[in-house]
Amino acid sequence: MSIVGWISGTAPHQFWLAFGVLAVVALAGLVHLFRSIHRSRLLSDTPTSRIRSAAQGYVELEGVVRRLAGEPIIAPLSGLPCVWYRYSVEKTARDPDQDGLFEGAEPIEQGVSDGLFGLDDGTALCVVDPDSAEVYAAREDCWRGRYRRPGGLAPDSPLLRHVGNRGVYRYREARIQDGQRLWAAGRFRTVQGGGFLDTNLQVSQLLAIWKKDRPALLRRFDGNHDGAIDLNEWDAAQQAAETAVSESATDDDAPRDVYVLDCPTDGNPFLLSCRPFPRLTADYSRHALASAACLILSSVALVAALLIRFAG
Repeated sequence: MSIVGWISGTAPHQFWLAFGVLAVVALAGLVHLFRSIHRSRLLSDTPTSRIRSAAQGYVELEGVVRRLAGEPIIAPLSGLPCVWYRYSVEKTARDPDQDGLFEGAEPIEQGVSDGLFGLDDGTALCVVDPDSAEVYAAREDCWRGRYRRPGGLAPDSPLLRHVGNRGVYRYREARIQDGQRLWAAGRFRTVQGGGFLDTNLQVSQLLAIWKKDRPALLRRFDGNHDGAIDLNEWDAAQQAAETAVSESATDDDAPRDVYVLDCPTDGNPFLLSCRPFPRLTADYSRHALASAACLILSSVALVAALLIRFAG
């Protein structure tokens, strides 16, 4: 039966069900079109600010990610240190008719980091609170295993390559690493007298100074003399920095103002991207074109269906 014949001859409830589905597609295309246009224009029209001189309110920032002092953030699947992560675990079902292929996936576990980290653009350090942010990481790893948790078996580990990337569990993990370049758009504000945050910033700034003199850092903290600073040695460096900041503080020291970037309250998007914003803006423009095409095609199909059904 042709499409025209089906539209004109099908039962009313089937016709209106199909019509409703098509209407939802058209509405989704309309919503996504306006959303993509709004974001593309917002990123294009908002200039990149310097942290030291940024105005209070919605801003764009660009800088280098810095880990703040405190408990280290470890990605739960790969076991790699980072400043932010997003992960999910799915259980896939093997298709018995097609050996080696998978179909269907049951979500087992997922999570996202909400730990604070710093953004340094050379003029100042801004504390980023990633809660509720849309994050575009540089990459998202995807690999498989035989157990619900990979047990710290990272996606690029030699052991995984040896045993094969197989199993019914599928792992996905995206991370932002210390030292990566980051573009951010969100609500910028200055917290008067940052207290705990101020102490953490001082520790982070001191650690950044030590890292610039790598030979001296290795001489002081490389306990096993392997030419690298592992997690235990970095914890020792962090404790030394905390002690130095504590000992240098005086009763006359007042907490400094702390710059914070977090989720806007006015409906504007909170974006953290390891891709430059011009590339993200171009992606939004392409999404707008695709949404416009979807809207036009579905709208034409709706009008044609009505004409065939009731004007024929």
